[in-house]
Amino acid sequence: RGARVLGTTHEAIERDGWTLVHGDRPVTAARAIVGHLHPSVALGGGAHAPAFVASPRLIVVPALTPYSSGLNVLSRECTQALERFIKSTDACNVVVSTAERVYPFGSLEQLRNLSKAV
Repeated sequence: RGARVLGTTHEAIERDGWTLVHGDRPVTAARAIVGHLHPSVALGGGAHAPAFVASPRLIVVPALTPYSSGLNVLSRECTQALERFIKSTDACNVVVSTAERVYPFGSLEQLRNLSKAV
């Protein structure tokens, strides 16, 4: 059904040195932009904000619809999912973006340390 609307689909596409993939399967690309994982930052009170997770060789995009709260960037599940693409997640940065602003949350390592201190 999607092919009628979207046209031909691909497992991965290379653009300017980046491999764009859905993200439900790991890739061995030098640099990748990945969907599927839908990272988010837990804000408290059950609220989550969609977040980008990025390192020099990996960018993970958040859910672009309100239908998925996503994987909490501090969860074990998110770490395991990210480690399918990169060896260490410590240097990954977390950024929440709205239509009006960008909110840099720092590195995952910093966030983990802060959450342990609370």
